[in-house]
Amino acid sequence: MIKIYGYIFKNKFRLAKGIIRHNLMGLFGLLVVGAIGLSQALRIAAYLEPGRPLDNRYVCYLMAALAAVSFYRAFLMKSPVIVINAATLHHTFYTRYFKIVMMWQYLRLAFRSLVIAGLAAYLIAGRTLNIVFATTGILLFAYFLLSELIAWIAYHTSGSKARLLGLMCLNAVCILAGGYSIVGVGSTPLSGDPAGGLFSGLLGKLARPCLAVAFLAVELIAVLGYLKQKFQPDYSKYEAYLRFLDETMAAQSQNNWAKMVQIAKEHSLKQEYRIMLHRFQLKRHNVLVYKNIIETARMGRAVFVILLALLAFAYVITKTTWLSWGSAEFPEFAKAIAVFCIATAFANLKEIWLRQANTVLAKSLLGLHIPFERNRILLGYLPFPLTAYGALSLVIGLLFGLGMTGMLILFASASIAYAVELLLPLMKGSKVNKAVRLLLNALLFSGTYLAFT
Repeated sequence: MIKIYGYIFKNKFRLAKGIIRHNLMGLFGLLVVGAIGLSQALRIAAYLEPGRPLDNRYVCYLMAALAAVSFYRAFLMKSPVIVINAATLHHTFYTRYFKIVMMWQYLRLAFRSLVIAGLAAYLIAGRTLNIVFATTGILLFAYFLLSELIAWIAYHTSGSKARLLGLMCLNAVCILAGGYSIVGVGSTPLSGDPAGGLFSGLLGKLARPCLAVAFLAVELIAVLGYLKQKFQPDYSKYEAYLRFLDETMAAQSQNNWAKMVQIAKEHSLKQEYRIMLHRFQLKRHNVLVYKNIIETARMGRAVFVILLALLAFAYVITKTTWLSWGSAEFPEFAKAIAVFCIATAFANLKEIWLRQANTVLAKSLLGLHIPFERNRILLGYLPFPLTAYGALSLVIGLLFGLGMTGMLILFASASIAYAVELLLPLMKGSKVNKAVRLLLNALLFSGTYLAFT
């Protein structure tokens, strides 16, 4: 068995070596992003005074972010939290060795949860090992481990997940309630009557966090008992994902682009979509609009997450002092970065919608029967993007305080850039080349900058 695991480790090392060799630029970009993130984390840690716990509002923000990530991993992320080798699953699933493999995987989850909980508790407690650190660490460790186990169960649950969702909601309430009151423990005065105010103050402030820890501990014991006695993994679903992961890693290691494109197309065909065109009340004037909406909804979560991350980063760098090169120290530089992030998000949406329209138009030119003329096809991809740009301009204007004028400028620049690039081919002798596209993108970026001035 040890020899087999040695072969598996050698194979992982070989695949990782090939991926790194063929993706040096992407690895360099990740290293740069990691260095920036580490520098900001060190700055935040240096900002905290030793012995002074983090403010309650920042603790609530942190707990809410952790709860959101846990909900995403449990109910939105399609990949399992435990990943093993496909050959290991195939050869050990019906043997006693599979329980040993899973036991080690559960221990890995526990160790990872302990490390993350310890780091977060150390920051919350003000870089001090005290009662705040201990209570926060236990609370976060129980929550992280419980969330990982619930996500593992949810991945193998094909029916209703209402019970698991209810458990996650209760867990979120526990860390939010316990986290909000846990920092107050560190502010308890250390002088006074030992039998009176000090003990009663500590006991009163520890009551809610300890109650949350006790509830999570009981739930954790129940979940572990369920995993040991009644839990049955979905073998076919799990094996299919592991095989897909192995094929993808092998193609990336060999830099086989043809194989990667083939895998992506085959994987996209296997996806189950809940939003279907025939479920809408279709008419001749709205069928292309509904198709545009459905195609946008099917873009994938990764695209929406990246766009939201750009907008969130723009807000953080201009409206908060969390970053060392934010609005407090370099306001013009922060505004330029925010404008670039927002304009990039708008430009990417423009490219996505233009690609959708051009795909339908290309299929029509290749012989697919589409009962619309060319101009009608392009006009059908105009209402929804303009509405989406208007809604995004309104939200961004409210978040950044742009005012009505700024909202209108932002909406006009994005809408004009999209509409001109979409409808320009309808004019005789006109076409969209690189110069026109560059000019329209310049209009979008300059309009975004003007909206922020």
